[in-house]
Amino acid sequence: MTFKNVVIFGDSYSTYEGANPEGYAVYYKKQQAEDSPWPMSINETWWHPLLSETNSNLVINDSWSGSTIGYTGYNGEDLSQTCSFIKRLRNYEEKGFFNDKEVDTVFILGGTNDNWAGAPIGEIKYENWEEKDLYSFLPAFCYFVDKAKEVFKKAEIIVIISGALKGVMRDGMKEVCHHHNMRYVEFKNFDQLYGHPTAKGMKDIKDQIIEGLK
Repeated sequence: MTFKNVVIFGDSYSTYEGANPEGYAVYYKKQQAEDSPWPMSINETWWHPLLSETNSNLVINDSWSGSTIGYTGYNGEDLSQTCSFIKRLRNYEEKGFFNDKEVDTVFILGGTNDNWAGAPIGEIKYENWEEKDLYSFLPAFCYFVDKAKEVFKKAEIIVIISGALKGVMRDGMKEVCHHHNMRYVEFKNFDQLYGHPTAKGMKDIKDQIIEGLK
């Protein structure tokens, strides 16, 4: 199994200091105490070992701690012009960032902050989106997937779903994946602290992704 040239769109679960674009908020920092449960190095994230084990190359890890897929952030903050997955992907599209880059696989791992922020769920919508639709999770996810398919025409898009999301969110994401004939993996049991995977939890997630994509 190899994913070749990989792009990651994620939130805190996929961050690591120095591994994400400059200016992005990160959750996982370098130089943890020796007895820390958190990843001690980039080699203890979920994604770096996955790339190593599959002999794949990272094009960019576009992950921002605290970011939502849709526009609704914590306390109703409007993230339409800052760190939402949608805005970040649009930024790349506008700059033509991926025009000269070969991308084979795109991993999407998000929704945790939409869940924790209490963003409206909304309903699945596959076309004719208005900006107001993108403040709700399900239409925002539909839009993001559609936009990703447009930007990454030759890449396989794989959705990683956290089992900690509300059932209606998980079920909706799966339905969207089936609609687009995209593969997805739902990771369920993982070691965590304060809602975030520990070093052991990162391995739990990585192992479940590898197993789920066999």
